[in-house]
Amino acid sequence: MPTQPMEKQPQVITSEDKKLQILNHAAGGDQFGCYTLKGAVRNISPEAEVGVKMEVDYFDADGVKIDSVIDTFVIPFPGGSRGFHIIYPGNRHDDIRSYTVSVSKIGS
Repeated sequence: MPTQPMEKQPQVITSEDKKLQILNHAAGGDQFGCYTLKGAVRNISPEAEVGVKMEVDYFDADGVKIDSVIDTFVIPFPGGSRGFHIIYPGNRHDDIRSYTVSVSKIGS
């Protein structure tokens, strides 16, 4: 897979519980032939040690879902941000034409 420009999706996405926000995200092929998603998430809650669950769904040219990937991490303080870099692990990276991404808090 040749290197592709990152598909920029700068819109802010807020979790259903209004505790986390994806500040920006972009995806595309990298120099190693991997399809990657990069961006940043902010803890907009007053809580410390917030567990974050990122879910990415990948789609082909016909809009058929190829696969999903879940990543988890912690943002240690209120108002804090953290970058993410999610690599698609499957063998259909050449078929990916679009994606959706969501964020949610782990636990109550």
